[in-house]
Amino acid sequence: NAARNCVGAAGDSPVHVRRCLLYQRTQQQEKQMVNTMDENIIDNDNDPEIISFSEYNLEEGLENTGMDSEIFIKMLKRFVENYSDAGDRVSAMFREKKYNELYVYSHSVKSIAAGIGLLRLKAFSEIIESSCLEKNYSDIKDKLDFFHKEMENAMDRIRAYLDKEDKKDEVFKRDEKEESVEVIISYIDKLIRYSEKGRPVKVKNLFEKTIVPVIIPYLDVDFKYKVAKMIRDYNFNDLAVYLKEIKNSINKGEK
Repeated sequence: NAARNCVGAAGDSPVHVRRCLLYQRTQQQEKQMVNTMDENIIDNDNDPEIISFSEYNLEEGLENTGMDSEIFIKMLKRFVENYSDAGDRVSAMFREKKYNELYVYSHSVKSIAAGIGLLRLKAFSEIIESSCLEKNYSDIKDKLDFFHKEMENAMDRIRAYLDKEDKKDEVFKRDEKEESVEVIISYIDKLIRYSEKGRPVKVKNLFEKTIVPVIIPYLDVDFKYKVAKMIRDYNFNDLAVYLKEIKNSINKGEK
């Protein structure tokens, strides 16, 4: 039924239907969560387990960006930068009775938290936002500690996620670098074999069509000119010796 409703609302595009279904599911989760939180808050005002409990779904936040991890990481970093002191700011606005500012600020936190998958933080922000709108200021006072703790938990979770992604990126870059070195050496080995066998056409084609675009950015500029000159002069013995020196330098980490 949900899928048919989404098709009617969003047209035939699979992307639009998927986003519609994701939005409906998120709305249902948030509604159930708010109801559960209200019951817990009423019955467990001083329960540290309830206060420290958090619901996170950063993977769902990643889905909201179309699985674009680069954009998602930028969103998380911006959230940490802009809202790391949100708990203190909300408390200060309430203390100073700046309810209009509090309404706007809590709405902003709510929207961004929903987008990046912090559903419980989104729900607490929505409670504060609604209380401001309805002028139920006593409700805000009851929720400030929960909001503050929830924001701290959210920041801890985001920072842990960013640290994990940074480590993954470092591993990827290291693997990419190691792979590049292996590719360079494999091409140089092939060029050495062609040079030692005196095959000028194969040497020339391999150098100009493969090695120049792939390897040159990683080596000294002189490499290109020295090899090109030896090929023009048919000096394949010296070329093989020179390439072996280059290979040894790369293996030693000198280039």
